[in-house]
Amino acid sequence: MKAKNKKLTNIKNLITGFDFILFFAIILLVIYGLILINSAIGLTKFSFNLDFSSFFNKQLVWVGLGLLIFFMVLFLNYIWLEKFWWAVYIINLLGLIAVFIFGHVSGGARSWIGWGMLKVQPSEFFKIGIIIAVAGYLSRKKRDEVNFVDLIITLLLVGMPVILLVLQPDIGTAIIYIGVVIGILYLAGLKKIYIFSIFILGLFAILIAIKSGLVKQYMLNRLLIFINPDIDPLGIGYTLNQSIITVGSGGLSGKGLFKGIQTSLHFVPELHTDFIFCVLGEELGFLGAVILISLYTLLIFSVIRIGTVAKDKFGALFCGGIAILLSLHLLINIGVTIGIMPITGITLPLISYGGSSLITTFLGLGLVESVYLRRFYNI
Repeated sequence: MKAKNKKLTNIKNLITGFDFILFFAIILLVIYGLILINSAIGLTKFSFNLDFSSFFNKQLVWVGLGLLIFFMVLFLNYIWLEKFWWAVYIINLLGLIAVFIFGHVSGGARSWIGWGMLKVQPSEFFKIGIIIAVAGYLSRKKRDEVNFVDLIITLLLVGMPVILLVLQPDIGTAIIYIGVVIGILYLAGLKKIYIFSIFILGLFAILIAIKSGLVKQYMLNRLLIFINPDIDPLGIGYTLNQSIITVGSGGLSGKGLFKGIQTSLHFVPELHTDFIFCVLGEELGFLGAVILISLYTLLIFSVIRIGTVAKDKFGALFCGGIAILLSLHLLINIGVTIGIMPITGITLPLISYGGSSLITTFLGLGLVESVYLRRFYNI
């Protein structure tokens, strides 16, 4: 196994080159998510039938499709993504534009295309698309340092989808895009002074957006509640206050699975999606949170480890982008539920209900596994 670029000729080679630790972490997180979704929707035991109006049953379908996609992209030579990163970018950008023509409004934002279980969120898929695009562009540069021209082109690449997201509006996802791209730029060799400059410019951009009216009133309310949770506790501050109460009521070991009072009475909205950590906090307590964060740590460090052994710059930057993406989702989602970050509508990957989010995560991690497999083999 010391020689690189050998041909993958049999199933034994595939098993030898497969990262089972990464896959192990993925499966455990998915199972954890299914348990929490089951409780979030008010069920007191596990039951599966052909009633696909249930969020739990729908999530099982998405898990099956996600696993299929994971193993399909495993056999995709990711080098093609480096060569055609621009095509991936254009297709995803057209998807965001299509939202304004064919999209449906959900949660105050026009972010969805399609109907029923066939409804997808293009901005979720663009999370992988923007990582591919930025990693593809920067990996074509032979030097280990990002110059000013590279920085401007990269900011233009992320700037167009961010503007479209702000117009939807979906500020939370826009923040994720920006954070991931800045992280990849840093990994590619961007100087710290440039990162500081981007941060300052970002603050000015936020102030301009607020002054110009691009930021909706409900978004400003979320910021006001974050600054002072006691403002209107039964109105605009209700969700955040109830979230903090729900998480805190679990104590060390929680009230027991399916026994959460706040959860069963649905004091917190969107328990199965954005606020699923509340279910964990109340029913499984601090110990349940430790288990969740430990599994995420295992997953993220597995992605980082794969990036360090990648045979090319694109593979390394792509894995770095996925690790940053997962980390931001974890920090922001938990931060929101415990009141240390403003409400943004960011889900927990592999845990929260949602087909677009789940499939996007499986797609990204499948490509990471592809990078690991090809550290020795060509397919």
